[in-house]
Amino acid sequence: MPGFARLADLAASLPLECHLNCDALIGGRWVMVDATWDPPLARAGFPVNLKWDGCSDTLNAVKPIEKIVHDSAVERDEYAREMEAGYSVGGSEAYARFVRELNAWLEEVRAGGP
Repeated sequence: MPGFARLADLAASLPLECHLNCDALIGGRWVMVDATWDPPLARAGFPVNLKWDGCSDTLNAVKPIEKIVHDSAVERDEYAREMEAGYSVGGSEAYARFVRELNAWLEEVRAGGP
């Protein structure tokens, strides 16, 4: 199975990818709410929200390069289409390969591996 170094090499050849998180109005303030990695992945350094109080920001599942705020779902969908249009056929195949190898590595980490 691929190791982290192999995944880093694969990722370096891919275009930037977007990660979506949401801001929710909770108790009169905007709170960043994001998906979380499952607890076994914490041992590999993934940010895991083990306990969330429902009022404060969650950890972001990825390290952001920049924050892009969309005013509507339509605007966000247009942005996503523009990003996807930038993928070549070879880029799409490389992305699919990266996802397969990432998932295999994540399963290895969950099982107590590297």
